[in-house]
Amino acid sequence: MALLQSNDISIHEAGHVLVCYLMSDLIELNSVTVDKEFSKTIDRNSDGGLLYRYIIHPKLLHFLQLDQFCLLNLGGLAADIVNDHNGKVRNEFFSTKEFIKKIEHYNYQGDMIAFNSHFAQIHRSLKVSPQYYNHNSITLLTNMFSNDDVLQNLLGIREIIADYKTVKGKILKDFLDQSYFKEYKFYYWEKIKEARKELFNIEKINLFLNSISKKL
Repeated sequence: MALLQSNDISIHEAGHVLVCYLMSDLIELNSVTVDKEFSKTIDRNSDGGLLYRYIIHPKLLHFLQLDQFCLLNLGGLAADIVNDHNGKVRNEFFSTKEFIKKIEHYNYQGDMIAFNSHFAQIHRSLKVSPQYYNHNSITLLTNMFSNDDVLQNLLGIREIIADYKTVKGKILKDFLDQSYFKEYKFYYWEKIKEARKELFNIEKINLFLNSISKKL
């Protein structure tokens, strides 16, 4: 049973917002909207989402910073998965065809286009497979959002977005600055970024791919 209705667009955007908040050294959130009509006044192809300003020029980003943008792109999908699984996601889910089908759903086409743009730059230089990267990245995000305190912050942001439809970034930042998630960012985010380097360990990648091929 889902926490909320399946495909709740507000919790999807809330997932993006939480990752955006962690990336305050790279981007500044301007606003988030779930108002499709308003969004099309900005971009006629958009159904909603985040608007943010780059603090570091995109062409100057190194691979660990690009990795954070990939996580940002995957944040909505991860929030949806946590919602679908009632707040707790078993690690076994990420080795199933259901997980692959979820990533490929048309709901995530916009996110995956942005993701592929960032991931391509990592892939070219480090040859990390998309399957390995997606598994590890979405597992990280769903584990983060499944933390009881973080989940309450995710739902809090979701409620603000659902109520107001279009929300200024400052309002969301002020909310999170007064929440547990500020502590999470301070105590855990740097450790997580450091641990992300392990994603690019070729030996571990090969072991992972061998284990997945046996399960599918």
